[in-house]
Amino acid sequence: MSTGRLKSPEELEPGNIQRTTASASWTKQSGADMTAATVAYGVNRTDLGTRHALLAEITRRRGAMTGFGRFELLQPETAALLHASSSNHAEPGNERPAVAAFNPSGEFQWSPPPIWSRR
Repeated sequence: MSTGRLKSPEELEPGNIQRTTASASWTKQSGADMTAATVAYGVNRTDLGTRHALLAEITRRRGAMTGFGRFELLQPETAALLHASSSNHAEPGNERPAVAAFNPSGEFQWSPPPIWSRR
């Protein structure tokens, strides 16, 4: 876990930020098989409010098959993306929406039979 106090780090959002992050990882290997997982959390505290983010990902390899999964949940700085200034965070009714994404994927590692390698 770490915390940093940053002086005027954002060009589009004046002011200071207190940024805190924490993460944990776990790995287990059994022969050629492997499982790994990571969870991370972060928070930015500013004069205009607080924004959170969460990440979780997992990888599982079993034989020739590997699967991946990643989930993210965050509160983006939508005003900073849409306008030249994000100072409208302080206006009533300006909610901080949450955005979520889940990305699964996988792969199969195939090796040709040894007979195909003969010349």
